[in-house]
Amino acid sequence: MTEEKSWQELIDEGGKLFEQRRLAQAELRFLDAMKLSESFPQEDPRRATSLNNLAALYHSQGKYAFAEDHYKRALAINEKLFGNESLEVARNLYNLAVLYSAKSRFDEAEPLYAKSLTIKEKLLGANHPDLLHHLKQHAELLRRMGREDDATNMLARSAAL
Repeated sequence: MTEEKSWQELIDEGGKLFEQRRLAQAELRFLDAMKLSESFPQEDPRRATSLNNLAALYHSQGKYAFAEDHYKRALAINEKLFGNESLEVARNLYNLAVLYSAKSRFDEAEPLYAKSLTIKEKLLGANHPDLLHHLKQHAELLRRMGREDDATNMLARSAAL
């Protein structure tokens, strides 16, 4: 129980520091949480959360290789824990898609956006407000790929929400 509280405190503190853009301090908290999570079972969801938080931090710093590695590791854990069609997996797919978009790896990003959206629609419903940001991001990617008609359709869906 003490480990859980310590891990959660580190995650919470790192999250607050990250929001305040105090990235060096946030990284230290997230690294401490990651280290602590290594004492948990291999497929513990806290390990996936730790990896995802570090990945988001590295992504924001432009450390894309580190971010990609951590996102993929979090995805693998969440797929084992929750199956291929869970909100946790959808979140990891979305995060990877955003990363690939930032690196102009559009052909890799687009199927991840699509798969993540399909999972979210199945679990939340096609008109859930949580889809709004996802639809807009996906539409922007489609536009950058030169798929104007698809982007317009996706934006129309987001406008309907």
